[in-house]
Amino acid sequence: MLGLIVNASICASIMLASLGFIIAMRGSEDAGAQSKPTLYSFKLFWLLVGLLYFFEFVRIIAVYNGNFEIDKLIFEMSIIPFSLMSVPLVYFVVYLVRGSKTASTIFSSVLCVFGLYFSALVFLTPIKSPTLTYWSSMYDISDLFFPLYISVLYIVPILLIIGLLVVIIKRPIPKKIKYRITLSLVAISLVLDFSLVDKITQIPELQVASRIFVLIGVVFAFLAYFPPMSIKERLEPPLHYEYEEEVDEDRN
Repeated sequence: MLGLIVNASICASIMLASLGFIIAMRGSEDAGAQSKPTLYSFKLFWLLVGLLYFFEFVRIIAVYNGNFEIDKLIFEMSIIPFSLMSVPLVYFVVYLVRGSKTASTIFSSVLCVFGLYFSALVFLTPIKSPTLTYWSSMYDISDLFFPLYISVLYIVPILLIIGLLVVIIKRPIPKKIKYRITLSLVAISLVLDFSLVDKITQIPELQVASRIFVLIGVVFAFLAYFPPMSIKERLEPPLHYEYEEEVDEDRN
């Protein structure tokens, strides 16, 4: 029972941290300076993450109460946000690279079709009874993940993230913007990687560990927009330096 409580606490932490991050972004100057298409797609990604782990939290509560029919239903429902997380992510990355709403919409729409198809596949395929463990109930649907999810809904976003990271690192842009985009992409990659591990693994300890890494990903996303003061000082030149430069220019 303690394992279920610990697992539920981790899922609740991911859910609350994701929703808290979205709310905190409303008052962020960095978020306000970001273009609306990327901002909305970024928020939608974290909303789907929060929804996914809300379902996982409810599942664990159902198992705790011995209601396995609800557990199975919620598991199938959790596939929807899981399979659609790549959609706003692809929109976000493509828009940063191309700056085109049309291109971003086309790419993300294609992934949306694949995501919905994958969700329908899970709903229509009979699922075996779960394996009950100390930590949770585990469903084996790993056969459904190949080749559809891995080849389209996972590989494509990961390749786009890697490509954008290379562009951002090489491009001469302000440190503050480079830091925010790079850490945001690392956070998204962590969530995408370990949420996949969470769904396909049949090792309960690995599932719990993957959820901890998802939580770390949410923390990284928060740090991307709200860095500690020590990092913020390195990204922005001290105000008195700027003042001294202005004075020197006036004297000359």
